[in-house]
Amino acid sequence: EPAGTGVAHSGITPYVVQSGDVGLKFLSVAAGARAVVQGPCNLVVEDLTISSGGTLEFDTDGGAVAVWVADDLNFVDGSTVQCSGTDPSQSVGSNAQMLGAVVADQLVLSSGAKLTFDSHLDEVNSATVLPKLLSWRILELESAMSHGEGSDPFEILGVDPTTLLSPALAHADIQLHVVYKNLLGATQTYDGMENGFDWTKVSAVTQVDRAGKPVGYRATGIEALAAQAVAKASATVTALTVMPPLSSAELKRQLMFESPLPANDLIRIVQSGRLQSSDLKTVLQANAPLSSPVLSQLSGSGLPSSDLKAVLIASSPLPVDALANVLSGLLSLSLVDKLAVIAAQ
Repeated sequence: EPAGTGVAHSGITPYVVQSGDVGLKFLSVAAGARAVVQGPCNLVVEDLTISSGGTLEFDTDGGAVAVWVADDLNFVDGSTVQCSGTDPSQSVGSNAQMLGAVVADQLVLSSGAKLTFDSHLDEVNSATVLPKLLSWRILELESAMSHGEGSDPFEILGVDPTTLLSPALAHADIQLHVVYKNLLGATQTYDGMENGFDWTKVSAVTQVDRAGKPVGYRATGIEALAAQAVAKASATVTALTVMPPLSSAELKRQLMFESPLPANDLIRIVQSGRLQSSDLKTVLQANAPLSSPVLSQLSGSGLPSSDLKAVLIASSPLPVDALANVLSGLLSLSLVDKLAVIAAQ
């Protein structure tokens, strides 16, 4: 909490925020002055202002620095925010070009300012959420027979059960988004940590996202799976037969929305001749790798050599029969494109 007193710093001697968890009411750095935050540090301030000519420096040599601003953040034009490290992913330049992520109630970027979201943060977040396999090996356990039937498994493994976390506590907590129906049939939405959600109040689930990633649900019954397959096939047939006919671009958009498509539908699409070659290439690439029955239709698809090459490479390594069609010249490929396809196998 920003419970400490505020700091209005001026002068040539740097103001140093020491490592640790630090809370300030405000921090303002005047022109010609410099404030240094030494990592590892979590700095929480209500208001942070860096005047023109002032400098805020992150000293990350000893650890990471995180700054949390509760109310107002103001980097005046001409101010500088810099980092001691040489990693460009940690820097905020003097021209207010920020790379990273920002959480704010309101964000105003003046003319010339740039904010770029670093998509690597998504990858890092996923990596920190999911368990990471470092190594594994098969370990022969001592035979339980020597201990007699009904022996204590903790004793066999040499583990003290009192030192182990309960299953609930051993599970890493994670951000959860659930759209569900409660026991009364009313639709509810929950956003929060997983340990705070009561699953006993749920009668049906519509959507679940864990750490921002959707959790997929599939129909369990054979009838339900069959109904899904029929529904998808019907959507493709409808797109191909609707009157007045869809343009190639409109048809492509509809088919891309329905993808991935079953092989029978892809064969129907190729045989219909309804798509321009560039649109057909896009749809086929979106459904790669293509099965042998679909690939066998490409000889009559009318795709030019370059588009045909792109589709074949997207489905590589090719099945034996499809590769035989490439080698035999059954597919209309230029020599250069044929060599490119062969090289992709």
